[in-house]
Amino acid sequence: MIRAVLEALVLVLRNNIPDPDTTRTGNYIYPGWPRQDATLPRAGILGIGVTEDERTLENTSVFTLRYQIEVWVDMRKTFTIDTVDYSGAKLRDYLADSVISTLRANRTFAGGVVDVTITNAQDFEEKELKMLRKSITIDVKYIEY
Repeated sequence: MIRAVLEALVLVLRNNIPDPDTTRTGNYIYPGWPRQDATLPRAGILGIGVTEDERTLENTSVFTLRYQIEVWVDMRKTFTIDTVDYSGAKLRDYLADSVISTLRANRTFAGGVVDVTITNAQDFEEKELKMLRKSITIDVKYIEY
């Protein structure tokens, strides 16, 4: 359940948020933390918790699955998206807003998923690495029959 929802979450974000780096082949949204040699921007999705909220006599359970979506950007790179230049915090915030709006538009993105709630978004700066990061925490309501 946790891994299947994670994989569906990766797919819905990949299918709805284009890579700002149009020269890159492949994806930029992955499960887990980015590798040290990853090209930025990069988004990683981590499963960070699960709670069983309800259980019925018919063997149906409602779970809250908590995920953390990490958006990383290199402060030194600029990308043009729809004729607008984005870099640094502006790029990080654009990508994070794209994640949030995609999740709001796709609240039932996989079988068993009945809702998505954005619970937190927090900015981080990795000065020594010249990187910016936004951490978005979401709760996914999931029904298992």
